[in-house]
Amino acid sequence: MASIKANQIAYETGESALDVKSEQFFDLYQSTQNIAYLTYAYHEANSIQRAELFAYIYDNDDLVQQLPDHFLSYINNTIDSSYYKVRDFSLYDIYTFTTTSIPSELETEARKLLEHWYDRLESAHQNVPIEESFKIQALIHGYDNLNNFQKVHELGSILVNENPFPSSYFSLNLFDIISYSSRVLGYYSQALSINQQILQPIANELGNDQELLTIKLDYALLLFRVGNVNASLTVFEDVFNQDYSILDSRYQATLFNNLAISYLNAGQFDRYVEFQLNAFEIASSENNYSQQLSILRNLFIYYRRQNETELAFNYLNQALQIARDNDLTTEIASILISLGIYKKTVEQNFEEALYHYYSALQLSTETNNYQHHYMSYLEIGETYLLKQDWYNAEYYFKNALQLTFSREDTRSYTQAAIRYSNMLIHQGRYEETERLLYKLDHKDLATQFFNIQILYQNVKTRLLKQKKHIDNAVALSTSSITEILDHLRESSDMQTGHMRMDEEFSEAFKLHTMLMYETGQYEKALSVIGELRNISRAGFYNNPLLKSKVLSEEELIQDFNLSTRIQQLRSRYQTATGEQRVYLGNELLNAISERNRLQSKAFPNYNERQYDQLFRSLRRELKPDQMIFYFTVFDEDIFQFVITRRDIKMNIYTANDNYLELLRSGINTIGYRSTDLHKLHDIYTAFFDGNIPATVSHIYMIPDGDFYRLPLEILPVNRANTTHSFGTARYLIEDYSISYLNSLTELINERQTERTDFAYDMVGFGIENFEDAGHSWLQNLPFSSTEIKNSYEKLYSFNNRRIFLESESTEQNFRNIAGNSRILHLATHSMVNDENPLFSSLFLFSDEDPNSPYDGIIHAYELFDMNLNADLIFLSSCESGAGGYLQGSGILGFSRAFSFAGARSLAMNLWPVRDQTASDISINFYEWLNSGENKAESIRQARLKYLNNTNSDPYLWGSFVIYGDIHSPLPRKNYFASIFFLSLGFVIIFGSSFIILTGNRG
Repeated sequence: MASIKANQIAYETGESALDVKSEQFFDLYQSTQNIAYLTYAYHEANSIQRAELFAYIYDNDDLVQQLPDHFLSYINNTIDSSYYKVRDFSLYDIYTFTTTSIPSELETEARKLLEHWYDRLESAHQNVPIEESFKIQALIHGYDNLNNFQKVHELGSILVNENPFPSSYFSLNLFDIISYSSRVLGYYSQALSINQQILQPIANELGNDQELLTIKLDYALLLFRVGNVNASLTVFEDVFNQDYSILDSRYQATLFNNLAISYLNAGQFDRYVEFQLNAFEIASSENNYSQQLSILRNLFIYYRRQNETELAFNYLNQALQIARDNDLTTEIASILISLGIYKKTVEQNFEEALYHYYSALQLSTETNNYQHHYMSYLEIGETYLLKQDWYNAEYYFKNALQLTFSREDTRSYTQAAIRYSNMLIHQGRYEETERLLYKLDHKDLATQFFNIQILYQNVKTRLLKQKKHIDNAVALSTSSITEILDHLRESSDMQTGHMRMDEEFSEAFKLHTMLMYETGQYEKALSVIGELRNISRAGFYNNPLLKSKVLSEEELIQDFNLSTRIQQLRSRYQTATGEQRVYLGNELLNAISERNRLQSKAFPNYNERQYDQLFRSLRRELKPDQMIFYFTVFDEDIFQFVITRRDIKMNIYTANDNYLELLRSGINTIGYRSTDLHKLHDIYTAFFDGNIPATVSHIYMIPDGDFYRLPLEILPVNRANTTHSFGTARYLIEDYSISYLNSLTELINERQTERTDFAYDMVGFGIENFEDAGHSWLQNLPFSSTEIKNSYEKLYSFNNRRIFLESESTEQNFRNIAGNSRILHLATHSMVNDENPLFSSLFLFSDEDPNSPYDGIIHAYELFDMNLNADLIFLSSCESGAGGYLQGSGILGFSRAFSFAGARSLAMNLWPVRDQTASDISINFYEWLNSGENKAESIRQARLKYLNNTNSDPYLWGSFVIYGDIHSPLPRKNYFASIFFLSLGFVIIFGSSFIILTGNRG
């Protein structure tokens, strides 16, 4: 229920605005003798004035006789059913529901009175608009008391449109109630409008700065809730830059905490930590332990995501210390369990995890906390399962079952039984697994968290497969995968856009892929994996920062409401049966379809084509001399698809055979003069030898997991003399051109119509001195200008070229010109943020004006709405191709941002390279590109030249890769003109030779 703010406002003099109003109403009563004004004066009075008015009323018998019964009941504090007697509305009733709460035993009577007024609302409104407005406000207060927010919203909409009341604390309170009901019901546009157009102006007119800042804070919170993080950050900063100290300490802590979260979403991570710590100081001064622990958990999660594990662990330990110092036993057990999960999942330190779980178990036993007792049993059992300590795992799972059975907690019992059955199936105890699953109630299964439901289906799939019921196993597995894919489409992390790939989901995909392999359904296996990859790709759109840049406020609200509705429908669908399930399924499909239409409008590439269509296109477009290696990794099992124009083959490399360790071991040696050629050759032998047809000259690579760290080009096809005799090896690059894709759809998109209306064929940006550029912490790149100049000169077949060096290489120039360039070359620094790829950065010259919006840093998310459409973007910068990756989801970072911005292909490097090496290879690349070669062959020849003439160490030349389209970017009119004149030359030469020969014969 909305709070009555007016009763909370006081001034240092001890006199409230309400007291003044009471005197004004009493003066009106004395001058007009209208008793209604006397009742208003009483309602608006302070305690001293009320006592005086009470005495004044009862000293006058005639006056008592004239006052309505319900008012006398109110001042005598004898509110009963007569107070809510059904009667027509009069001006005496303005305060009936404003200053008192409705006693629960009188709600029925109060509702009848409200309905009586409501039923007579329409006709009265046309005749007496002023009185009608007061009736509406009385109804709003009454329905607010009854928590009937739909009626409050309906009636409030009339007042919002009319706004008949002058600025006062009365109207401030009234419109706050209306705004609250709009928020509760999801009418966020109206709630935002009321706050901005009514509440803020009223508070401003009243001159109450504290109230104004509080209202603005509510406004910012609402903006953030609907996903408009840019606008919310602006409002939060506005409140902070004013005198926020006048806010109540609770509001100050809220301000700091939400500023911190907003900065996190905006990629300003240092400010996030700063304001979280400020909020922590306020919470500490107030001895607000709950908020302290919440902030410490936020910092723990943040540093864990940043892979700063020591700091993360320290914040969790600090939370534990606060909980212990203040004897917060419930919090202690909860933190101990969190510490155990952290040690188990992040550090894989099972012994320390067990130590924390056992401590939580002991504490929960002493305090008789059932939930923590149960969770401790489960986590201990899961940890022993990971250690394959079957005896202890079974002991603790059975303890969890007994505990939940004794409490008749069927929901928790079901979860424990599913986890226990998962242990049994992995131990090969199939009959026991089947008996345990048979006993489970399907109603309790439907109430489980989604990942537990999938775990149950995984166990059943394994059981069916073991019993040779392959068709049933495939059917169940396919159903599970469909459910997971639907779930993942709506469950992207709100801060990063990452989809949450729970271990149960990963296991389900692995099981399904195994079944498809065993039944020879390779295309179906690849379809599911491809769809998963595309969901991750589309999941980027769920990042609130990106959405708030692209969608309007109305579209953000629509997207938020649809997402909420989809989640609610999914939850109801899981427990529904029969006709209700059919109805909810249709509603769910409609909501998803509507949301997809919204997303497609804002992000044209949001929806990918269906894979059955894609395979048909793939067979048409893949040339006879081309092939694809497609990798995906689930639970350390590696699945490889070998795709040619004719067919699809599939290979599995299991975790039991340590293939992933073989891969990582070789990759981890890559470094200057340290690359182990023998280990790299072992990788070639394991995954590629014998899998490349003799007719192939070009390989497309679609990597996953650790394969993103490996450029295939550096793999030796023979065993070198020694591990570091780089000149004795023959590398894969010497036989094949190789390029990279994130998904199969990118290959088909290569064939899309090319843009031809570029203002510039090539634009280059180069920075040598990063201190002058405003980024003093970055190392200078002395060869970057040379690289840009020479690249410019090599591309003489391209007509319109322009370069920006040093102080001209500004962010503003980049934004102005990049969208009109066919080839965009950046010789600068980049910084990849693995955990938050959208905040990966490119560094350009910053504006010297401190008020300029251009700080010389372009984040990846800013590229999405720049409409680059470049044929090629060459990122000659440190780690430009690196980025976070998820299982089955593809590379993140600049490659994804640039491709979404419209770039057809990207040249980038996978690790930091020498400035001179980058310059040499890029210049040679452009020389081949200028001759009409495609991008893949051009980068191949450039690296071969470096390998054969400068240095054969693969660490130096192996980093550069091409992602996306490989066709030549040479403008077609020039290219075909060159072919024409070259052909004409041959004709002339051939003709002359013929004449000469004929003459000699004569």
